[in-house]
Amino acid sequence: MLDVTVSLKIIFDMKILREIDKIKNVVIIGGSGCIGTATSNYFTTLGISVTVIDIVPPEDSNLNYIHCDIRNFKDLNKALNGAEYVYILAAISDANENSSSPLKSMDINIGGINNVLIASRNNKVKRVIFSSTVWVYSESEETNVNEDSIISSNNVEHNYTASKIAGEMLIRSYCNLYNLNYTIMRYGIAYGPKTNSNTAISNFINKALNGESIYINGDGKAYRNFMYITDHARANLSVLHKNAINQTINFDGPESITIKTVADLVKKHINKKIKIKCIDGKPGDYKGRNVSNDKSFNLLDWKPKVFFEEGLKKQIKILCQE
Repeated sequence: MLDVTVSLKIIFDMKILREIDKIKNVVIIGGSGCIGTATSNYFTTLGISVTVIDIVPPEDSNLNYIHCDIRNFKDLNKALNGAEYVYILAAISDANENSSSPLKSMDINIGGINNVLIASRNNKVKRVIFSSTVWVYSESEETNVNEDSIISSNNVEHNYTASKIAGEMLIRSYCNLYNLNYTIMRYGIAYGPKTNSNTAISNFINKALNGESIYINGDGKAYRNFMYITDHARANLSVLHKNAINQTINFDGPESITIKTVADLVKKHINKKIKIKCIDGKPGDYKGRNVSNDKSFNLLDWKPKVFFEEGLKKQIKILCQE
């Protein structure tokens, strides 16, 4: 269960809230996942009506819910009737599942997005808002990156990254061809309640709680600017502002944390007796980049609020209560 009080305590810039005051209804496709749940909880506390489209019902039974698989165009086209702002959060985000089940993952991550775009065009949606990822910067030769950094398509190392790059390209093409407005959000790597159990943080926590050794893929020096899901929710609110129309914007976490540090902190807060071991790395794994949040701050007054150890302790506490 999401710690709703975290969302309630978030203080968002009132200037942004005044600008989006007229927005009363949004559709979140994939709204039953971790980021979708945090976002719908946050939006409803602000008086914004949310409709969740997913194959799994949302935790909040009071939300308007439409059962729909984005691979089913006919049902999706009907579900988006009357929609104004459509968030595309539905995806196979687990890198391992993408590589092991490429037919299913590409059908959802690329074909599903295409269905959403066509249905949005048919229903005259004002804007589609797409959850991309900072992982796309793996294909940049730069260490310090921003939205203008060149992302090469000549040697993409993972099909998950490829699907997100392809999704971005599709969205921009629909804007150029059909005047379908968009916002592309390059999210930081999510952690917090309901995040996939196969992510490094969730895996480490579960291992530690069971008294098992933690295994790190590679030497542990790879780093991320992990982002707590309530910061994703705040980012999702901020892009409703007109400044985000037809923009690609980074939203990354506040600090760089190595995978080895993640393991050490999990051990510190759960089980000091467990062992941490390094094993062979996975092909195409995200090595980390220094991702600039300047654009999200300058355009939308957004910056991450939750630092890693604070968020990690929240996630551990919630998991221990389940």
